[in-house]
Amino acid sequence: GQTVRLDIGGPWKTTGRLMCKGEPVANTKLLVMVQAGLAQGFEAYALSDLLGQFSFYGLPTGRRALYWAVPGRGGAQRWFALTNVDFQRGVDVDLSDLEAVAAEATVELLFADETLPVDRWDVSLCERYESSLRRQVGQLRPRREPSEPFVFGTLSAGQYAVVVSRERYPTIRDRLEIAPGQSQARTVVTIPSGDGRISGQVVSRSDSKPWPLTLQSADGRIEMSVTPGADGAFEIEHLPEGEYFFSLSRLDPPLARVQLADGGREAVRIEANPVDEHGYLRVLIVTEAGVPLATPDVWLERDGRVVEPIYNNDDTTAFGGAPGTYTLCVHYPGFRSVHRRVELRAREGRTIQEVLEPLVITMREE
Repeated sequence: GQTVRLDIGGPWKTTGRLMCKGEPVANTKLLVMVQAGLAQGFEAYALSDLLGQFSFYGLPTGRRALYWAVPGRGGAQRWFALTNVDFQRGVDVDLSDLEAVAAEATVELLFADETLPVDRWDVSLCERYESSLRRQVGQLRPRREPSEPFVFGTLSAGQYAVVVSRERYPTIRDRLEIAPGQSQARTVVTIPSGDGRISGQVVSRSDSKPWPLTLQSADGRIEMSVTPGADGAFEIEHLPEGEYFFSLSRLDPPLARVQLADGGREAVRIEANPVDEHGYLRVLIVTEAGVPLATPDVWLERDGRVVEPIYNNDDTTAFGGAPGTYTLCVHYPGFRSVHRRVELRAREGRTIQEVLEPLVITMREE
């Protein structure tokens, strides 16, 4: 018959102490998993004692995040990241003192032109600026006047994307970083002036509905979704001068480039194929013993461009993008790095089982 191995841990342990401004944080839950709020294959819990000390036993090999639970919050929003740890089976880990801080961030809007409207702007904070997975975070405090800044509470240390949007205006993206132990952070986002306009039509080789596009500026500050009408027509207003490109998503190569002058008017015709014509690849990273390695650093490279995974957890790493040949790069602490040529293949002619069948990459210890 078939033999199935079930690893339920062992005597090795991970210890630490949860602190806040020099005082222990007692009777507080802690969580170890890949990313809070996403269903994954592994999670472990612990509870701090009266001295703030906590212990996890038998954690398997893998890079995972350690979270603490903020009192009064529910669901995934209650968990705030403390640190990321490379756990190794059979090895004790001492994390020492970890500062539990729920930080506050202030976002102020600065308008480059006094003719720009100051009302009806929306500001949000998102996790993981470089990833396609962007979960909104923070609690926005009530604002009484349009001129008041946007203040977000209950944030943990990390890097965030600041997303500023208004109907019929380009969406502005910026960065905000909160250092470990930092309780206050502030950033100023400049809303550029511009009355440039890009219009056009999206066409496809199929009879499907025109697919939404992503518009990005060359400097990365403007990134927004463009939804064509039923006839494929679209128009974007209030754009500052600069170079822009359209793609099916931020992970895909450009479909069209536009150089827009100050106050210019440009028209473009874009051929966008349905998403089913994209290439797909799932990768499973294992040790020589066949044990999966959790959340390794995995990416694709082609023509000097990096393609990040659209999903990465304890199970597999998934990529989506233009079909073709890429270099798969895998890095994991304590193992030899892997560089291998792989193919992103379209779904056409393949069953769903064939599409989902992972490519198994075996890593060897250094």
